[in-house]
Amino acid sequence: MKIKFLISSIIIFLLFQKDEIVGKYRDNFGTEYIFNSDYTYEYNASFHFMGFWSKGKWRVKNDTIYYEAIPSYDTLRIKGRKDSLILSRNKTPQLISANSYEEIFWPKSSGEQDVHKSKLFYKDGKLYKIKKNGKLITKKRTKSDRIDGEKFDPWFNKVNE
Repeated sequence: MKIKFLISSIIIFLLFQKDEIVGKYRDNFGTEYIFNSDYTYEYNASFHFMGFWSKGKWRVKNDTIYYEAIPSYDTLRIKGRKDSLILSRNKTPQLISANSYEEIFWPKSSGEQDVHKSKLFYKDGKLYKIKKNGKLITKKRTKSDRIDGEKFDPWFNKVNE
């Protein structure tokens, strides 16, 4: 009976923790994470007219969110050659067909895929980046395009939309 209670308690705790994390988070530097209840996520960032994005899976252990991108591929079809896969520049995979490599029209890009895995620390509705040494990034930063030197929080705040 004690084991059933313990297992039930752990499951309830994990489900509550997941629901607490689910949502959209933004920082002051043009980056956002969207964590969905089905354990998928989307990452979007932009810096100086360049965009980066990824989609993948996430999980939580204690107060740390671990996420890993799942690459998205376009199919490249060249006449007389085997189809091949290339890393997609858009969030929706496409078929790119041509008679030769020279004829390939590269689709307009919504950015480059940022295919990586990493982790974030969750506390009080905020996400913190974690340094390689395990410490949280909490020191305010200046935006590179600001000449007034104003500093901004480096963490991600949950957005209520």
